Amino acid sequence: TEWAFEEAALRGADLTAVFSCGELPGSLADPEAQPRWWPEYQAQQQELLNQRIARWSARHPEVVAHCAVTTGRTAWALMRYAPEAQLIVVGSRGRSEFVGSVLGSTSNALIHHAPCPVMIVPSSASANRSGQP
Repeated sequence: TEWAFEEAALRGADLTAVFSCGELPGSLADPEAQPRWWPEYQAQQQELLNQRIARWSARHPEVVAHCAVTTGRTAWALMRYAPEAQLIVVGSRGRSEFVGSVLGSTSNALIHHAPCPVMIVPSSASANRSGQP
């Protein structure tokens, strides 16, 4: 999140934080097929995302931030926003040097299909801002 806000500030760009809840049964396009719990769950996740992003917005008041809670595989949920994006920033959950060097499915899909640059921030980079191991 820190890297995304700093990049948005450097670029003078808005930031859109996207949280995907994964695949849902049925289709959200068909309200009859929508799970009954979805609207409440979506609202809860929206509030959590808004709170997290608000903390970073306070540190970077020059960045206009938006939040979106959506469904689907994470990579494809992010790809919905990619046509207007200057950059997609995602984290990497590598748990060791070897695992961290191998791209996960989300990162792999984004670097192959996104119409804009993709920044993959390893989990260790939050402790070491230079991004060096």
